[in-house]
Amino acid sequence: MSNDVCCFLRARLRRLLALLTKFRTPAGPKSEPTEVPPLSLSSALVGSAGSRVSPELVFEVLRHYAHMDPSSMSAYSLTCRSWAEKIRRDRFRRVHIEHTYMHAFRDFIRHAPAVGGCVRDLTIKFGYDSSALRGLQEHEVVRDITSQMQGVRSLELVGYAVTPTTVASLASLTTTVENLSLKGIFSPKAEDIASFIRSFSVLKTLNIKDVMLSTVDGSVTGPMYPAARNQTAFAPVSSEERVRSNADICIDVLNGSHVGFWRGHYSAAYEYGSVLQGTGASVEHLIINIPSHQEFELKFNLAHCTRLRRVVFDATLMAESKYPPWIPAFLASVKTTSVRVITFCTNGNPRWLNWLKGIDAVLAHRDFRKLERVVFISYRPIDDFGNFTRGMLPKLNKRGLLVMEQESNVGIDRILEKFRQ
Repeated sequence: MSNDVCCFLRARLRRLLALLTKFRTPAGPKSEPTEVPPLSLSSALVGSAGSRVSPELVFEVLRHYAHMDPSSMSAYSLTCRSWAEKIRRDRFRRVHIEHTYMHAFRDFIRHAPAVGGCVRDLTIKFGYDSSALRGLQEHEVVRDITSQMQGVRSLELVGYAVTPTTVASLASLTTTVENLSLKGIFSPKAEDIASFIRSFSVLKTLNIKDVMLSTVDGSVTGPMYPAARNQTAFAPVSSEERVRSNADICIDVLNGSHVGFWRGHYSAAYEYGSVLQGTGASVEHLIINIPSHQEFELKFNLAHCTRLRRVVFDATLMAESKYPPWIPAFLASVKTTSVRVITFCTNGNPRWLNWLKGIDAVLAHRDFRKLERVVFISYRPIDDFGNFTRGMLPKLNKRGLLVMEQESNVGIDRILEKFRQ
């Protein structure tokens, strides 16, 4: 090998080594993810532990770099080539796409189609503001991106407008997604959300949080939107047209501003039974967080959920001393003996837990005879909270099913992460 070639290869190797060293995994369990600038700037990928170059590869390059003879250079080349596919799989296993980078990521994946096959965990976020309405205009971009991803197992949608058009843009994922998280989604029709959930044929885990139904009548929009009062709640127009024509209402609901947020949730809770009609027979884990008010008579029917094994209720925001009976009504609608674990994430304040009285008798039903645990996760001291809960649930306590856990940061995301593991 000539001196010029060796010098050239050494220079290239030094540059590569500098990059490998810069983006190698730092020591220690608390190290933060390291972003790679060319990708993070162009596609808004969220860094994760899998996005770093493996330390084993760095070691191999250092080992071959120490000799710099032709045989070592050949071995180095083969080493990098053998690691290329693994690095790609790790790097793009979890992808988070913000709405502002949607077009850039589509351009990126078009030029690197192999990347799409590596994605297993996908998040699409349109945000809790006016950007959420961009989902209607950018459904073709979403379709172009998701059509390149054949192996997505977990899908999270944030601030997503659910209409027939936007649902169609995700059609390529419906046969592969097993874990679905819906956060801050909104739709003019509960049936649209139910149909969307139902379209995922192999769904195992469903997490629903902040479902908002932006119907257009006075009871939902309130005095903040006088112009909306003259409109018909169920006008014969498409879902997309309803969202566009009432954009201000949708945005206020998403922002949580004024009365829009409360009334949007009021409407959502009233229709929540219809939303859950989309839960298919394949679902094993159901995680829900819905608002409610005492005058609601929610109708649930989960007889079709024959494989349901875990139910998680996010009760951390329950702040009414006489909480309505939707949780007992929900559990009473379960018609299967497959349920093993029921979990409540709660703030642990006894003043807000009177709703517990209703579940003791429900869980004594024969449909729950195979129940193994009823878990309460609270950030309050276990002793006081545990004694109160056991007093409220004497039948469950007698069966030895109650489990009390204390967490400094109670949240549904932590529970969902356990399901993914």
